[in-house]
Amino acid sequence: MIGEFVKDIAAVGGERAGRWRPSGDRIGIWGLRHEHCCICGRTMAAPFRILAVDDEPTVAFSLRHVFAAPRYELLSVEDGLAALAKLDDRSEHYDAIIVDQKMPNLSGLELVGAIRERGIPGKIIVLSAQITNELRAAYKQMDVDAIVLKPFDVEELRSAVVAEPSE
Repeated sequence: MIGEFVKDIAAVGGERAGRWRPSGDRIGIWGLRHEHCCICGRTMAAPFRILAVDDEPTVAFSLRHVFAAPRYELLSVEDGLAALAKLDDRSEHYDAIIVDQKMPNLSGLELVGAIRERGIPGKIIVLSAQITNELRAAYKQMDVDAIVLKPFDVEELRSAVVAEPSE
């Protein structure tokens, strides 16, 4: 059955237990997508692509270590306008978008609204110390996947980023 497939994947550097999504994408237990090699046909891991939007250099630095290669590919931008420029480039796809609330040019709420209006796919995780009850309700209404408070717990953030979307 398509959603129950479990197999040892030697070509993924020892990663084990993958599942097929109904969309056809293969997701490993650590969030790796698996694609077929055009030369030999073996399954190989593609990095989980993350766009991080935060104007604090220390947060961007920390996220580069939390989501390190080769398992992850992280691109950091400093504000919402730069994020929208990256997201509007349809040749780029991100599996997850990590958004701060308090940033120059666009707030996190405005950025999430623009992402939703454009129909850009990918999980959205809000990572911020600036979350009031009103903001939390507004983000929930926009169907964000998770809200993680700063200072953040590394495992909580990783889990929020790579967890299967709730149905």
